[in-house]
Amino acid sequence: MNFFEWKDEYCVNIESIDSQHKKLVLMIESLYVAMMGKQTHQKLTGIVNDMVDYSVYHFETEEQLMDQYEYSEIKKHMNEHIFFKKKAYEFKEQLEHRNMFLTPEIMNFLKDWLINHILNTDRKLAFFLIQKGQK
Repeated sequence: MNFFEWKDEYCVNIESIDSQHKKLVLMIESLYVAMMGKQTHQKLTGIVNDMVDYSVYHFETEEQLMDQYEYSEIKKHMNEHIFFKKKAYEFKEQLEHRNMFLTPEIMNFLKDWLINHILNTDRKLAFFLIQKGQK
C-alpha cells in the first residue's frame, strides 16, 4: 500500500489543475519512498527542491486563473499558498543545511495539507471557474 496515491475524489474537474495535483501527489509519494528507503541526503534534497519548485508553479497557475476571472476569494486562497510555500521553504532550507531530517510527521503534514487544500479551497475555486466556462 502506498503512502499517498491519487483518488478520484480529489478531482476538481479542471484538467490543468487536476493534472498538476496528480503530479504533486506523485512527488509526495516519491519523497516518502525515498525517505523510507533511506536514500542519500542529496537524493532527498533533490526531490524536495523539485517539489517546492513545482508547488510554486502550480500555485501560480491557480493564481493566474483567479486573477483572470476575478475570483472574490483570491486573497484567502493565496494566503493558503503563502502558508504552504513558507513551510516548504523552511523544510527545504533546514534539510539543505542538515538541521532537519524528513520524518513521518513532515510527510503527513505535506499529504494532509494537500488533501485539505484540494477538497476545500480548490474545490470552491474550481466550482467558480467551471461556472465561468473554464475546463
